[in-house]
Amino acid sequence: MAAYGEAWVSFSMPGMPNRCDGIAAVAFAPNGLQFASAEAHRTESGTAHEIVLRDAATGAPLRTLTGSPDAVTALAYSPKGGLLASGSRDGTIRMWRLTGR
Repeated sequence: MAAYGEAWVSFSMPGMPNRCDGIAAVAFAPNGLQFASAEAHRTESGTAHEIVLRDAATGAPLRTLTGSPDAVTALAYSPKGGLLASGSRDGTIRMWRLTGR
């Protein structure tokens, strides 16, 4: 385990250096097994703003949430981890259901 103030683990996400314009926010799920990252990716038609749920141990993508028209700048999980709130630069807040229907 890393000492206070030291990085415990660092990820270099596959493919990200070529198409990622940055990560604006990160939030860990309450169970600590995954995290969400707010990412901007270059596409042929502009910039795609995505929230990527990733495995906390490896950084591997588990699921991608799309639909935010502007950069996501804030993320927060609900206490039980079933919902993820995102705040965007355009002033919208979205609630993403991560479990059930």
